[in-house]
Amino acid sequence: MRLAFRVVVLLLVCLFAACRGRKPVQTLDKQLPGPILSTLVGPTYVEVEFSGIISHVRSGSTRRAILVADASHKPRLTVASVYKTAIENVTGRTCTPHLSYAQCTVDIKGLVLRIVSSDASVPRPAPFALTDFTADPTIPHLGDFGVNSLHTDVLDDFPDEANTPVASWFSLNGGEAKPQPFICKGSFPSQPPRRFNKWVTLILSTREKAELQIKTSKNAQWESIRLEARRVFFRVSNDPDDPTKPHFHLFGKLNDPPIANFPEVTPEQYCTEGVGTVPGCSNSTWP
Repeated sequence: MRLAFRVVVLLLVCLFAACRGRKPVQTLDKQLPGPILSTLVGPTYVEVEFSGIISHVRSGSTRRAILVADASHKPRLTVASVYKTAIENVTGRTCTPHLSYAQCTVDIKGLVLRIVSSDASVPRPAPFALTDFTADPTIPHLGDFGVNSLHTDVLDDFPDEANTPVASWFSLNGGEAKPQPFICKGSFPSQPPRRFNKWVTLILSTREKAELQIKTSKNAQWESIRLEARRVFFRVSNDPDDPTKPHFHLFGKLNDPPIANFPEVTPEQYCTEGVGTVPGCSNSTWP
């Protein structure tokens, strides 16, 4: 018994000594998922998180995340603080620092964005094609609700109409998308409860250093921000001022003409108790 006690004490002493001599582990503000990270090749890994009223549109060769325009929603881009000056120089807008993280957030209404590889003559991240959302049960398909004729601004190079339904768009020209569902459920009229996605994360890699490109007007050139880090995280959001109010009906704006009686999501009772927990403010896809 006495010998066993000494062995335990010796092990604890050795473990304490090893911990004291260990270098601190460097962590990311937003860690990439391991199973996906292991499949990526290239010098830059980029993770883009989409949240709020955003529709992932696939029409022919055009694939982009459309942020639906609405006075009660705020299209925003969140980046690491190291890119604050570059973002402000390109957009001419203030990137507001986050209180708790080394990040800042900028208004992207009226802007379009994409990630490219710095070596591509035709900017295109490699190696993935966007994953098809068809089989994911948490992604509502707007084609199922009557969206069959997209507004021209959804597919135009730049949304320049005064009454455009497009606040901004982010190119989905590569990468692999993974939805993350809400914990609680909601339901469409006369349909059983279902889970909706809280956000969709696009993960991609580039052959050479990645660049974030931003276009600020219809006739402007793409402005590039070189991403020097090996792993980069962005958040593209179109979240509401009041998350407890209905939001899903806003996707009806993407049809031409707009669908006035677009269905709304009724959340389970306990879903309305916390900010950001209402599944009606959800990503969708078209068709």
